[in-house]
Amino acid sequence: MAAPLKIDSVERSGSLVLVLEGEIDITTAHLLDEALADAVSSDAVRIVVDLRRVSFMDSTGLHVLIKHAGQEDGCPRIRLTKGSPQVQRLFELTSAEDYLPFVSE
Repeated sequence: MAAPLKIDSVERSGSLVLVLEGEIDITTAHLLDEALADAVSSDAVRIVVDLRRVSFMDSTGLHVLIKHAGQEDGCPRIRLTKGSPQVQRLFELTSAEDYLPFVSE
């Protein structure tokens, strides 16, 4: 059985990128929380959370993203990619897309 959430850390163009694949819910959100805490404690100037392969995210996953990315002032160190249609719908329904920092495409 495949893991419900896979997190890979890669360096791209001077940024630390967390590539997420799978589901972020109450059983896996702690993995994202730990990965983001590790990334923030690193010396990476910019951290990108790649949500394109996330097939499902509930409010616990959203809470983790807000905890780490939504509390930064000025120029945010953590940025998010647009996610799957399901993830984008969660951002729209909660208005999170209005205040979470997304990478420009």
